[in-house]
Amino acid sequence: MQTMGDRTAAEWTGEFERTGRVEFPLRRGAFAVRTVPFLVLILPTIIWAAAGMANDVPLAWLSGALGVFGFTIGAAGTAWQLITRRPVLIVDADGIRLARRSIPWSAFVMAGDPSGRAWFRYIPLKAVPGQARDLRIGPATVQDLDAFSHWLNTLRDNRRTNQDAEHG
Repeated sequence: MQTMGDRTAAEWTGEFERTGRVEFPLRRGAFAVRTVPFLVLILPTIIWAAAGMANDVPLAWLSGALGVFGFTIGAAGTAWQLITRRPVLIVDADGIRLARRSIPWSAFVMAGDPSGRAWFRYIPLKAVPGQARDLRIGPATVQDLDAFSHWLNTLRDNRRTNQDAEHG
């Protein structure tokens, strides 16, 4: 199923003009590709610890308990995100919001160029210091980070031009 993050900037603009907001739910495939391998890497530790637990090795009991706890928390958190498709990135008349963090348009400086390695690329959303905290948007939310960065900067410029026309 295609999400808004898989679509084009023209479709984002159309949705924004039609409804006044664009919601970008978590892209399950992109999120799973980045998250599930880490959970799989924990499994050998749990297996090693279980073997040691069978031999009553104290360090293995501690390692096993921590491994099972960490794996359970990680798997539950990953499953919750995959099922609910959260966090959802919302761009609306108020600004940009990801989960509980937001940047109002009045504090939005710019969307930077994508950076980071292939699997961990992101775009920084810069805010005015002291007014809001910067955000990072990655491929688990939007597939085409270059287009998304350009779209947000264009949206910001259009909003400022409209506000200047209204007040000028």
